[in-house]
Amino acid sequence: MIYFLLCITAAVLIAISIVFYYQRNRENKQRLIRDRPRIQPSKTTSTFVTKPIASNSNADAAGGADISGHWHMANQKSAILVVDDQPAIRMMLTELFTSHGIEVYEANNGTVALELFEKHKLHCVLLDLRMPDTDGIEVLREIRKLSAEVPVILITAYADPEKMEDAEKLGISKCITKPFDIMELKEEVLRLLKQYAKQSDGEAS
Repeated sequence: MIYFLLCITAAVLIAISIVFYYQRNRENKQRLIRDRPRIQPSKTTSTFVTKPIASNSNADAAGGADISGHWHMANQKSAILVVDDQPAIRMMLTELFTSHGIEVYEANNGTVALELFEKHKLHCVLLDLRMPDTDGIEVLREIRKLSAEVPVILITAYADPEKMEDAEKLGISKCITKPFDIMELKEEVLRLLKQYAKQSDGEAS
């Protein structure tokens, strides 16, 4: 009888835990969407350009928030990789870029990130510097072995000078510190996608 009661108690506790888990996820998602306008731009954002590429400032100003023109004329769908161990950040960025017609792949650690990079044709990578299994710089180093041209935006809450120097040598398009301005990040990613598409078309011709 006691064993039977213990089984029932355990089942009830498991059910309550599952309900609480899904309710907590729903509340986090709603809070994230509600708080997006309040995300403030970082004052310590630094930029490293991998190579100078001529651009048309008027065209960028007119199409900064849209990549439908030149990019989709080549019948290609842009794809990015978001690498971050925080589910809320991955969810926020995935929702943001999929709403612009961009395919988004998510990785919560460096191992998964490299597997996705090898498997899919990616046009931009958003890479967290600190992850549980490996350092973001090591992931960047492996990415550069596979592609020297794909734009990489490094995202970090701790801009260590030595790591930033390593990142600059390996080649990053920008380093953004948390908390970041989501609209600024969006514009930068869209700009890099257009730039990378033009560069790839130029090399193909």
